[in-house]
Amino acid sequence: GEANKNTEKPSTTMAPNEDAAAAAPETAPSAEEDPKKKTEPDASKEEEEAAKATTEAAPAENTKTAEPSAEAPTDPKAAVRAKALRQMEYYLSDESYPFDAYLKTLADADKYLPLEELASFPKMKQITDDVGEVREALKASDSIELSDDGTKVRRKYPTPDEDGNAATTVHCAGFKPGATAEGVAAEIRPWMSKHGPVAAVRPLRNLTQDGRALDGSAMVTYETEAGALAAAAANGAVFQGRKLTIYGLKDWFARLQKKRDAMRKKKDETETKRKEHEAEFKKGSILCFAEMNKKGISREDLKAAVEPLLPEGTAVKYVEYERDTPKGYVRFDSAAAAQTVFDKLGSAPEVGEGAAKQTAQLTLLAGAEEDEYITQAAEAQRKKRKGGGGGGGRRGSPRHHHKRARH
Repeated sequence: GEANKNTEKPSTTMAPNEDAAAAAPETAPSAEEDPKKKTEPDASKEEEEAAKATTEAAPAENTKTAEPSAEAPTDPKAAVRAKALRQMEYYLSDESYPFDAYLKTLADADKYLPLEELASFPKMKQITDDVGEVREALKASDSIELSDDGTKVRRKYPTPDEDGNAATTVHCAGFKPGATAEGVAAEIRPWMSKHGPVAAVRPLRNLTQDGRALDGSAMVTYETEAGALAAAAANGAVFQGRKLTIYGLKDWFARLQKKRDAMRKKKDETETKRKEHEAEFKKGSILCFAEMNKKGISREDLKAAVEPLLPEGTAVKYVEYERDTPKGYVRFDSAAAAQTVFDKLGSAPEVGEGAAKQTAQLTLLAGAEEDEYITQAAEAQRKKRKGGGGGGGRRGSPRHHHKRARH
């Protein structure tokens, strides 16, 4: 087939814009993940992160070039098809497909994937649940194709890591965008031909935008390896006031892969931190004492207010309070303990002794307020530990860990 590794067809590997930089978060799920719960590639966010590593094309300093903007379709059905087309093209793009272990398991011997499976992904369902609309949308694609019976879809061209013409192909970016593939190719070919005879030019689309604009990037295949090497050596050249980036296909893909690996590492680190936060800051376990406007309140006063009310065997995990400030927090080792104390104290408990005795406003943190507290407290804790200190809390105050004795 056209995707055969040893194809004689000049390489025209499809890839989205390398200038538009998730990150998303990066989303290349493993084959072991539940396909219905996998974190999907997002055409409007993910390659914004992945593509940064592959090109840095930008107009040269002090130059301005008017760039055509793709107009969004006004017809509702056409708009749906445009969005479906962009998302489907991204699923099978260079930025996503080579790194998506699950999608690869769906491919048959001819590299076709079941259309209904891809159309069932959550991001596609948000666009349309009509597979027929998706099928119609794909007829306009220049990067993926339908099977004769319309039930399967595949890339029209090999992925960079399986491209038989990789040694004679370069990825270039930074040329003037255009309204048609022919126009962009006509813009690119003359300059790229200075380095050797060009066999094929395939303009690429910006899949971060609904319009899938032709952004001035392309895969260029030379008739000889020497031509590709000469073109790559011209990386950084300026043409019509625009800085060009040119990489050999293998180099370009290696850069992309390195970026994806970094994104995966960052995602894993974020997930690890999230789990650590869940273990350290249990949801529903934080009480906030506020409106303490009289001077003289201490951490010990807050502890004394809650400790006698703790269920047997539970603990005050941390008291965060700066003396003579109006607000403080008490974290418990369980949501049940926090709820019990809150129910017994009520929303207006008395805290402090003597002249400092006063009525506070008590709340059990939840929702956005709780999330904000946890984020700030976790960050303060991370910084303190990194600096060699102990404890945690947003202000890095010493930890007060108290266990109610059994009776």
